[in-house]
Amino acid sequence: MKNVKAQRIVYALFLLFTFGVIVVIGILDQGKVRLDEAIAKMDLMYVAIAVFCLIMFWLLEAYTLKYVTVSMNRKISFFSSLRIGLIGLLYGALTPSATGGQPVQIMFMRKNGIPTGTATSVMVVKFVAFQGTICFLFLVAMLYKFVFFLNTFAEQLIIIGIGFFVNLIVLAVAVLAMFRKDWIAKATYGLLRFLHRIRIIKNLDKAKESCEKTLEEFHNGMIAIRRIKSRIWYLCSVVCIQMLFQFAITYFVYRACGLSLYTALDIVSLQAILFLTVAYLPLPGASIASEGGFMLVFGSIFGSWAFAGMVLWRALTYYAQIFCGGVTMLIDNLVNRRSKLKHTS
Repeated sequence: MKNVKAQRIVYALFLLFTFGVIVVIGILDQGKVRLDEAIAKMDLMYVAIAVFCLIMFWLLEAYTLKYVTVSMNRKISFFSSLRIGLIGLLYGALTPSATGGQPVQIMFMRKNGIPTGTATSVMVVKFVAFQGTICFLFLVAMLYKFVFFLNTFAEQLIIIGIGFFVNLIVLAVAVLAMFRKDWIAKATYGLLRFLHRIRIIKNLDKAKESCEKTLEEFHNGMIAIRRIKSRIWYLCSVVCIQMLFQFAITYFVYRACGLSLYTALDIVSLQAILFLTVAYLPLPGASIASEGGFMLVFGSIFGSWAFAGMVLWRALTYYAQIFCGGVTMLIDNLVNRRSKLKHTS
């Protein structure tokens, strides 16, 4: 109970810190349109379309979860998939590199009667489809906007390259887990021994046992991909559409600010590059890096509207997920408590 309370305090403090970062950016951006003026002037039709894109992103998250689960011969309702998806997005937004999302989703899938092994396989399949898709979208976007980045962000190309290669390595390791599990095990055990030698890991045997269990679960998940390989390309295409909805939010925020010089393809491409560049950073919701990255990449595009655009974009792509995921979690807890009271009475 104490751990849960401490965790909640840490989450709250981090959210306050991210708010503080946004305030500092607003103070430093001298040429900005005042936030209250910007809100009054924004085109609400485009704000509504941006909200629609966010809702579509959530619905497709639920659809992919249901699709993969059903592909593994397990039943789950769309409503349950949506509930689990939103809770997963909540924990993904609050943990470094979104690492908390999948374990929580597995836990809630178990409550829905889906075995842990199957739930883990579902998460692995979704993870691989996601990693492959964002790497593909990054490459397409980079080919389209390479000259722009070369002329405008030549010094930042190294950081962008690191972001891409980190995600590519994660994807490669996932694929190797299917065909060469022993290679991954040897490399991981070597890393654990090194961490034990420099006294970061105290109990090496316990760490190895935990690692073996995780590798086995991940390997089984990758084997599941073989069983449904005919459906993987369809899943990737759905994830692609899902991510395009998320990236399109930036474009409609841009249009809501009364701007129209750049096309949807320009903005979506730049957002795809920004997303993958900051995704590998071990920060909850890629906070700080996302806000700073937006101001860096879109600052000249949004002009004096950059700060207002960043606030609305972040409100939709980050804080709205925390809010809706939190409300979903709260309702789920209340329903469970009421159900327990009925059983005990």
